[in-house]
Amino acid sequence: MVATYRSSDTDPKERFVHQQAGDGGFGGSSYIDLVAFREKDANTAWTSASDGTLEERLYYCQNQHADVVALITAAGGQREMDRYSPYGVPFGLPTGDCDSDGDCDVNDRNQVQAWINASNKYDVRGDIDLDGDTDATDKTNLRNNFEGVTLGAASLSADATASAFGHSGYWSSRKLSQARHRWLVANLGVWLSRDILGQTDGPGLTQFCQSNPNARLDASGLKARAMMPHEPPSTGPSVSIIVDEFCCLLALANGQSEGDYGGVVCCYGKPVPCVWIPSAHNQGEGKRKANGIIYGCAKEHERAHIDRGDVADFQCRGSHGWKTGERPTFVGTMTEDDQRKSEEEKGLAERECVRGGESDCNAIADEDQKSDCKSALFNRQADIKANLLKGKDKPTSH
Repeated sequence: MVATYRSSDTDPKERFVHQQAGDGGFGGSSYIDLVAFREKDANTAWTSASDGTLEERLYYCQNQHADVVALITAAGGQREMDRYSPYGVPFGLPTGDCDSDGDCDVNDRNQVQAWINASNKYDVRGDIDLDGDTDATDKTNLRNNFEGVTLGAASLSADATASAFGHSGYWSSRKLSQARHRWLVANLGVWLSRDILGQTDGPGLTQFCQSNPNARLDASGLKARAMMPHEPPSTGPSVSIIVDEFCCLLALANGQSEGDYGGVVCCYGKPVPCVWIPSAHNQGEGKRKANGIIYGCAKEHERAHIDRGDVADFQCRGSHGWKTGERPTFVGTMTEDDQRKSEEEKGLAERECVRGGESDCNAIADEDQKSDCKSALFNRQADIKANLLKGKDKPTSH
């Protein structure tokens, strides 16, 4: 979501700025559901026409799971905090809730006074203006502006604030959270509908994050993946990996795979390599090992098309370019013979890559699993050979 309008208005009631940045607005330097701030027309009723001025700005603070855990005003003061159950049920903490029981009342005011009296005791819950101390100004601010506000269990935001972004950075409404392709029912811990990709996350077609929400993310509602740590790209995986995977899943959901193992897909202004191999996480060690090898080799095949210039950035940009989740063709300067030679070269390299993975199969102790691994790699090599002979295996749609 980038803005909210009444149907007949030309000016928004609120506007959101997300943290996707760089490369002319097509960057992937941050997770797709991170929100920088919200600007809101705060001096007109929500159902009235916007006056064209967005007076209020709130900054969103999100944790490693992209949960919105705090809202900070433009002046640097507290507005709200939230905590969540593993499956996303919020527990709202209004400003001034010093005992974290879900409301701001006289007990909280008394707690601020106790911290003031202790002189050397600091707790951020009592530092209403976030100036680094707990003093009489905080107590007065709490009493005049926040006392009487109640949130608590299953309450994301007070009516006066009306923040709609919560667990995992999802947009939430009436106890449902929207993750692009599906709605999450947080109090039940399941998706409202079945996975349109089938058993990509296992046999449970409505399970959320493979029933492991503390360690996995799902920005698309299609496929869970490991949570990305907050580390710089030089020491950990780049967050852009999540964005690329989302584009690949979007292409698969829209029928762009055309039955291929892999392809090149446009993703927010750039081409990315995609691989669409059925999950083997619920199968034996041998097939899981083979799947990983096949996936890696297919990914290198598609990445080579990008590195060699078979597909270029400009094809994914502009009003006449391919949209996010679509597969571009080869660049126009390549003849049909050039395309055939390029595909043959990369197909042969992929086949050698798969063959080289047989040594990994030999490391499996169980003989039956080792046999399963080698058999899967042999079958993939045969598929690549057959596709090359047919001239069928291509990196892009036509």
